[in-house]
Amino acid sequence: MIDLQKDVKYIKGVGPKKVLLLNKLGIFTLKDLITYYPRTYEDRSKPKFLYECEEGEEALVEVIACSRVSNVRLRGKTMQRLIVRDETASATITWFNQPYLKDKFNIGEKYKIFGKVSKRSGKITFNSPTFDVEEQNKNTGRNKGKYRRKENNRRICCRNFTRRCNVDTRGEKDNWKIKEL
Repeated sequence: MIDLQKDVKYIKGVGPKKVLLLNKLGIFTLKDLITYYPRTYEDRSKPKFLYECEEGEEALVEVIACSRVSNVRLRGKTMQRLIVRDETASATITWFNQPYLKDKFNIGEKYKIFGKVSKRSGKITFNSPTFDVEEQNKNTGRNKGKYRRKENNRRICCRNFTRRCNVDTRGEKDNWKIKEL
């Protein structure tokens, strides 16, 4: 049986700096971490068509890549752009300073994109959205908790830690990934 009163420093991936940040949030034990609930949830499970998206809303769309990711240089920074479409419309996806994305998208493949919608002059754009290949649900396709921001507006990775501490009803120790004392 797992001891819920065990210190968070024994969670795999939690180093001394993260322990201090978690302690400032009032999280000292595994029980504290498991019961530290998000302030709200983003629904990333219900896809919309591009034409249904409203200005300023966060939406999940299932699209097909129509182009390769192109790099544009602006004042010493790079911007990556991708053109996508679904059955109803097309959109431009933009990321900043993420050149590794050039090899992540293939023309004709399906992707799930989640982000804030912008509509200007009838054109639909998403800036810095999260994405998944169609079959995966790592970043999209499910509800995702949004935690409070603390410590100079930095988001603490509570979502990752709680995922590591996901309670297994069988109580198997391996699922907790706790370092031994």
